[in-house]
Amino acid sequence: MPGLNENYKKKLINRYVAGEATEDELLAFFGLLTTNDLDLLIEEHMSLEIGSILQEKQITKNHKKNLWKYPAAAAILLLLGWGSFNLFYKTPVKQQIAKNQRYDVRPGGNKAILTLADGKKIILNGAQNGKLADQGNVIINKTGNGQLVYHAEATSNAQTTAYNFIEVPPGGQYKLTLSDGTRVWLNAASTLRYPTSFSGNERKVELTGEGYFEVVHHSKSPFRVVTKGQIVEDIGTHFNINAYFDEQSIKTTLVEGAVKVSTSGASSDSEHKATILKPGQQSSLKGSRIEIRTVDIENMIAWKNGQFNFNNDNLGNIMRQISRWYDMEVVFENEKSKEKILSGIITRSVSISELLHMLERTGEVKAKINDHKIIILDL
Repeated sequence: MPGLNENYKKKLINRYVAGEATEDELLAFFGLLTTNDLDLLIEEHMSLEIGSILQEKQITKNHKKNLWKYPAAAAILLLLGWGSFNLFYKTPVKQQIAKNQRYDVRPGGNKAILTLADGKKIILNGAQNGKLADQGNVIINKTGNGQLVYHAEATSNAQTTAYNFIEVPPGGQYKLTLSDGTRVWLNAASTLRYPTSFSGNERKVELTGEGYFEVVHHSKSPFRVVTKGQIVEDIGTHFNINAYFDEQSIKTTLVEGAVKVSTSGASSDSEHKATILKPGQQSSLKGSRIEIRTVDIENMIAWKNGQFNFNNDNLGNIMRQISRWYDMEVVFENEKSKEKILSGIITRSVSISELLHMLERTGEVKAKINDHKIIILDL
């Protein structure tokens, strides 16, 4: 892109690292990357970033691989090659990038299907903003930007509870506000079943996939999220649940407040049946056993904030996240490649070819796109 001065190029780098780049700026940024026009400026930026971190934290040479903790460094490291600080690219990738762009896929967006109590389905990404439906005493509104709001007009005298069901497909995300004011963010390939209005001494919803909850607490009516084999009960809470069927365990991460996590279903094993989480803790349920560990909250809820945040993650886990967001099948030529460890931060707003380009810059990954399939090649 001839004609762009250095100040503008530096601005693009700074806005990308800060996560503030507009769509046009992202296109310009990645366009310059493919021509290597940013190499010297990124090297300068990275040198300053690492120097600042090393001086501030007195990190020794042996600890440099912990730089993923600093978002600015992590973002640049992922672009320029994780674990390598000479900032030179190991292999030319322009030819593969150009090939991948022919089969490019845009990132996911706000889309979902709502099923009403009478079975009627509404495709939300195609629906007009405004009132969508009445469900008894509840009005359902679509407010734009992928948001659904339930508003209870008055106390209901209905003898039966009406349920709605929202399904977010691969490549989608959606946000809804339930009738009690609780806010829910749903990630790609997720579903939520919930009553249109809550009554009685319990508020219960059923989740598959991944959801982030900001619960309005009512001491006399606890809010419970049911997943396969697990129940999470709020105690005034913001929390994230990852309950995808293709993951090895159900992970519940507490952001603030407190939650009680317990197993459900018949089991003779009474060990670790229920536990209370503190902020920054994550429970992992495998079978009937619950294990607790401390985690990086920002890493666990990065999807809600429009990012992929990989913290010493294996490539198998990374590609499952990418597969859901871009609605693409992933195939590994060599199963051992799934064990490779990467760290860094990437915005979820880039196309799949741009994302694969960044992964390839690590020198640990080489990929190609064939129709709607990502193939991780054996290096």
